[in-house]
Amino acid sequence: MQTGRPGDLKTLAPAYNILSSRSSPPDLPHIKKRSNACEACKKRKTKCQGTQPCEKCIQAGSQCVFAEELDRRKKLALRQAERELRTAYELLGQMVVASDNKDTAELDRLSSMIKGGFLRSEGPSSVEQKDIPTSSKEQDKDIAASQSTAASSSAGSLHDFATLNEDINRDERSRATGYIGRGSEIAWLQKLTEEVGKLSYSSESPQPQQESLPEDDMTSLSYHLDHFSFSNLTPGDPQALPTRACSDQLISIYIARVDPSFPLLNRTLFLSQCQQAFTKSEPPRRKWLTILNLVYAIGAKYMQLSEKDWTDAIDDRTFLSRAIALNADSSLLGEHADLQQVQIWVLYSIYHLASAQVNRAWHMAGRAARCAIALGLNLRGVGLNVDATSRESRTRLWWSLFILEQLLSVMTGRTPCIEWRSFSIPAPIPFDEAQFHGPQAAKFLSDPALRERTFVFTIHTPKFQIDDRNQALQAVEPNRSLYFFYMADLAVISHAAVNAVYSLHSSFGLPKCASDKIIHFQGMLRDWLSSLQPCFQFSDSNGRLKLTAPCPERIALALAFYSSQIILNRPCLTRPDMKEGTQTRYPRSPFADATALVCLQSAMDLTAILPDPPNMEWLCEMTPWWAVLHYIMQAIVILLIQLCVGPVDVQRGTMTEEGQGSVGTAEEPEEVLERAKKCLRWLHAIASRSPSSRRAFISCEHLLHRIATIHGFDLNGIPQLATLAGRTDNGSLEHYYAQRGGAQQSKSAYSDPLRETPWWGADFTYSEPDVEEQAIRPFSLDPTLLEFLETVME
Repeated sequence: MQTGRPGDLKTLAPAYNILSSRSSPPDLPHIKKRSNACEACKKRKTKCQGTQPCEKCIQAGSQCVFAEELDRRKKLALRQAERELRTAYELLGQMVVASDNKDTAELDRLSSMIKGGFLRSEGPSSVEQKDIPTSSKEQDKDIAASQSTAASSSAGSLHDFATLNEDINRDERSRATGYIGRGSEIAWLQKLTEEVGKLSYSSESPQPQQESLPEDDMTSLSYHLDHFSFSNLTPGDPQALPTRACSDQLISIYIARVDPSFPLLNRTLFLSQCQQAFTKSEPPRRKWLTILNLVYAIGAKYMQLSEKDWTDAIDDRTFLSRAIALNADSSLLGEHADLQQVQIWVLYSIYHLASAQVNRAWHMAGRAARCAIALGLNLRGVGLNVDATSRESRTRLWWSLFILEQLLSVMTGRTPCIEWRSFSIPAPIPFDEAQFHGPQAAKFLSDPALRERTFVFTIHTPKFQIDDRNQALQAVEPNRSLYFFYMADLAVISHAAVNAVYSLHSSFGLPKCASDKIIHFQGMLRDWLSSLQPCFQFSDSNGRLKLTAPCPERIALALAFYSSQIILNRPCLTRPDMKEGTQTRYPRSPFADATALVCLQSAMDLTAILPDPPNMEWLCEMTPWWAVLHYIMQAIVILLIQLCVGPVDVQRGTMTEEGQGSVGTAEEPEEVLERAKKCLRWLHAIASRSPSSRRAFISCEHLLHRIATIHGFDLNGIPQLATLAGRTDNGSLEHYYAQRGGAQQSKSAYSDPLRETPWWGADFTYSEPDVEEQAIRPFSLDPTLLEFLETVME
């Protein structure tokens, strides 16, 4: 029966011999399929065959054009391949560790997982996207839109990292500042200053009168004090020691305020040596005296900031000059470094960091890193003739150096000289020195394999092992060493994140790769948060500040965490480009908007840690006082960028939502402005005791005034420039140091020899020249050597 129209009838294909077809199948045409349709079929809204030309275009006689875009199945396959490759690298790393430890059980387990086709199901493209919903197409556009070269107050495109737009060698001051990279808050401040300078003032609002208008170059905007000179230092007697009371006070300050974050000295041994220096007649070694004077100098810097019992007699420059004189031979002649020389360079770096001389601190940390690597401190020690306590002291020395190097690299925006994948040394054990001989700590110190399986950094822990690692950390009794473990763990994550997002090799990648990296390290930071013991926790499950019962360790972890969040998410906090030929801007993608919001909220949470009104006693006792100015500057620059950029539209599918500031009332412009004012009040308070904070306050106050004039913000509650203390004037450090009323009371390290010979080494391990160097050597260079040096220099 015919049920259709005649035109519906189709000609049947001729039958062929079934038997012959089995031996020689017919040649069927190969059709190359596509998952997308041609442009003509899209307009006709008809089904496209996928060939080129397609059947519809042949029938219509039109041109068949396919848009150049990636096939969706290829995208999915590529994403799956990336996940499998990442899993393969993780499994390979675990197998290397198990092989080194000769752990056959672990090797068998990993082998069975590989044979079973195991894949890490929760990679960056599945887990981390739970908190930041975004489609693959949106992620492709995110970084390109958020890092436009015309973006307001942007850090600049990631593609211009390999360029230098000013001559660093042009004068002494620019050399003192050095290169400032795009990851530094000073570079952000420069971009913000340039953008604000482009904005015109309305005729009704004249430009406010300022004490001085900062220039737009890095040297003028830098709030550091590297341009101050130490040429007038006079050491006097390098072996002189302060009074016993003064010595005890300065050492106590160092042990309480610096040592928990940088345990580079064996505390028990060092305190014993300090006791011997005042009670024994045997003179200390020159390198040990250098370390002691640097400890004194750092303690004196703290006293200047806290102004507790600070008198003219306690001058950090005196101790610094003695340290320089004592260590002059090693510095000038380039003697081969030992452990104490590494400690000396690290202490130099900490001192310069506390003195706001970041370029000098960065140089010193680089020297320490090279010396440490030359001594193999970055490698796992196997079969060494070194006791467990000394081995752990070296481990902590390395991680102190790594944390310091990471902080300085962020502050300067420079490439770090230590790569997180270039060392095999284990994580520091989360037990204090007093616990080393206890059963729990001794078990891990005597079994390196057990230690490395139990106390692993987040970046080296696969997703499926995070919970087990966290349970091991939760079982440790809270102490300062556990805090140091958390700080080192966070430093490694931050180092890897900055290297992935801001480094030269990452600047030539695709926007999609950059967004994937940001998502990946956001997940790592959440994993790090989940590992914190309750006594160290400072946030809710979403990372927002929830600080109860503040303590120095908890506040230091919070400041470091929010600083890491700021720098990781900073590339998305920009104003998108203008659409060509229009006065409207491209909208942000949901991913870029969510990431920018994380950056802004991190800055606001960081400022929420600080009490209001400012309390300098609280700052000195509760914060990492050597870096708190850096944290405040990171936060205020982000807040000023948000105030300058203002609301930004967001693309939601095919719809564009009008920008309303941010999600929630806590991120409204008025609240952002109040947090910026709070930061300025803190900068003003610190400026009474810190010349660098004075410079930071002047730059930020000037910018906020200009932004407020343009947008009509209320500036009530901001301290005035005229109220800054004259003591911290930018002209010279002599304004900072009072007139010295008299010479320091001191005693010489020399006295009559006794029978006992103290030990002045870095740890309990002897090296060959140590015994010979117990006797003090002359401080002056040999005249013949001086003549040789003069001849070479001529």
